[in-house]
Amino acid sequence: MVTVIISPLPIILGESVFRVQLPLAIVILGYKLGTTYVLLNILSGFLQAFIGILYANIFFKRKPIHISNNNNEKIVFNKNVIIKGIKKSIKILKKVIPMIIIFTFLISALIELGLIEIVKKLFSPILGILNLPGEAITVLIANFAHFSAGYATVDILMKNGVLNEKQALITLLIGNIIGVTMIYLKHSIGTYVALFGRFGLKLAMVNYMVSIMVKILLITMVVILL
Repeated sequence: MVTVIISPLPIILGESVFRVQLPLAIVILGYKLGTTYVLLNILSGFLQAFIGILYANIFFKRKPIHISNNNNEKIVFNKNVIIKGIKKSIKILKKVIPMIIIFTFLISALIELGLIEIVKKLFSPILGILNLPGEAITVLIANFAHFSAGYATVDILMKNGVLNEKQALITLLIGNIIGVTMIYLKHSIGTYVALFGRFGLKLAMVNYMVSIMVKILLITMVVILL
């Protein structure tokens, strides 16, 4: 259970720093907003890991463990590894770039045709609770497709004066909740159940709930402090 709660941290670090999320965030959202959002995302991973460690220290007794040092495997970093990483990045970009283009065109069309006003009237009462304009719903819809589509939508809304930086950050964090939910529905739950049976479902739900609680905490912090 504890291991499962802690496990998202290396995944978040890998996705945020060592793959395409950070570069895309900076390129599309700008240095300040992009970096702030990614750092908050990384902070959520550390907070979740802290919760897991705290839980372990409260409810479990420490036991000595013995780790064998016979493993002679070495971390390899050479030309082949770099080429392999570039090829993987290109595959990701081939999926990401069409998403960005499509949603940039769609949101621009909504604004130009005045249809964005209808969206605003429909969703302002709900999103107004967090001091967000109704148009922010387009970012959340875009996140169902891909996080990069969400970035592109935020960029367009900011350029058209619909969102300020604080609203953009809150919208991105809410969109992140949607992204996490989609990952659990598509992959995590099935994987945990396949590996651990019914207990796997419990593991997945606990991990998901802790993750969502942390993200809600971050959204609350941004609303109050910024």
